[in-house]
Amino acid sequence: MGDEELTQSELLVNFYNPDRETRKAAAAALTDTLKQDAHVLTFIFNTLLHEKQILDGLRGHSSPEAARHLNNEVDEAVVNTVSDVCVNNYDIAADYYRLKRELLGLDELTHYDRYAPLLGDRGSIPFDEAQGMVMDAFGRFSPQLAEITEPFFSKRWIDAELRAGKRGWCILRGGHA
Repeated sequence: MGDEELTQSELLVNFYNPDRETRKAAAAALTDTLKQDAHVLTFIFNTLLHEKQILDGLRGHSSPEAARHLNNEVDEAVVNTVSDVCVNNYDIAADYYRLKRELLGLDELTHYDRYAPLLGDRGSIPFDEAQGMVMDAFGRFSPQLAEITEPFFSKRWIDAELRAGKRGWCILRGGHA
């Protein structure tokens, strides 16, 4: 892919590529681009954190997460229980990644291998077929969820098409992705 400019969205697709060198190049391009702007991005991030700290203090929130829990209408104890269950079951994720490493035939599974397909390149799926897969899965899980999801397709709230002029949040240069 050379030194072409890619949007973030275009680059991130390469993390799912069956070719390990393509995934590695995509990860390197993302890292290199973010490193170039690390000072500015750190300043922006710290500014946003400070603003949140001030707003949380003014609103009397007891923790940084309290505003999110309130917005999600969920009790902190519920979130803590879910978090504890996840932590207590880290071994499930570790087993999955160990098995994935073995199935991919790798000595080491790196950060750019996390999304590697296990079945090789399955090609692209037409949007209509993907829509059917999503609606079928949601419908089998919960008819109410399928009903809630349907307008996203019928009212065209999903802007999935890649086209000229459409951009992710940043342009990634260089790399070999």
